[in-house]
Amino acid sequence: MTTKEQLSVLLKEELTARGLSISALAKEAGVTFEVARRIVQGQSESSWITTNKLLAPLGMQLVLTPVPALVPAPPTDPALTGAGGSA
Repeated sequence: MTTKEQLSVLLKEELTARGLSISALAKEAGVTFEVARRIVQGQSESSWITTNKLLAPLGMQLVLTPVPALVPAPPTDPALTGAGGSA
């Protein structure tokens, strides 16, 4: 499933759970109905800013979290850390 499809599913589920229309979401988010409709229906990609605008009225936000396996480990070479044993 693509990112835009995942966002579409999430938005549809949240709108249904809250009994909100796309029109109400667009108004609360400060975006046009057409922008909201296309994103909710999975017809358009969304920018970071627009995604957060659409999520905010639903009590959500998009955040970045480091993935531990992808974060480089600190250097262990004493020459790189300045912890060399030379006097």
